[in-house]
Amino acid sequence: MKMVKLKNGSEEAGPAVAVIMAILQTLFDDMEKSDMLSSLMLWDLGSYCQDNTQPFHGDKLVKIGLMTGERGSYEMHDTIKNVVRSSLTITGMDIKLVSPVGNI
Repeated sequence: MKMVKLKNGSEEAGPAVAVIMAILQTLFDDMEKSDMLSSLMLWDLGSYCQDNTQPFHGDKLVKIGLMTGERGSYEMHDTIKNVVRSSLTITGMDIKLVSPVGNI
């Protein structure tokens, strides 16, 4: 299996990175169409991956396969955290999604 080096320095399985990015891209595209829930879910993901803040919309993130658990005790696989940390940038109210791999 091909491994890819992410911007945060981790190495992850290429197929896993592709699937996670497809989910994130769908949320981002929905956010661009003014879908407030997608915006909040991306915000939750970014916050959780940066400082383990329990997500307000974690139940929705569980349904789309990015988290496990239930309210108050959500968890996320390290591969998902690494992809989110390498691809999602949140500054104030601005959310950007970029390639998690190298300088692409």
